[in-house]
Amino acid sequence: MKNYKIEKEKILTHINKGTSKNPVSAQSLARVTDISSKWDLSQPKVRALILELLEDGHPIASNGKGYFILSSVDEYTTYRDSLISRIKGIQNRIELIEAAFGK
Repeated sequence: MKNYKIEKEKILTHINKGTSKNPVSAQSLARVTDISSKWDLSQPKVRALILELLEDGHPIASNGKGYFILSSVDEYTTYRDSLISRIKGIQNRIELIEAAFGK
């Protein structure tokens, strides 16, 4: 993905206003950056920019309500455990679909 430096800076600034209890939604981030008026499928574009920010070393996490910066070891541990649980769930679904499909 092209480097959208200004949009990334706006996203990071806005995410810094959120918390794990009050995260910032992808829709809100799209509005803040004007992505929603420039691109179709704005939320996937926001997620792609957030991935770039993660690659840049920013500790951005998400939950079912939006994005936030990890600010404690407890938040980190909770988020990491959530990711591991999702991985295990996906692995289980792969095994189930392989069994159902006869592989």
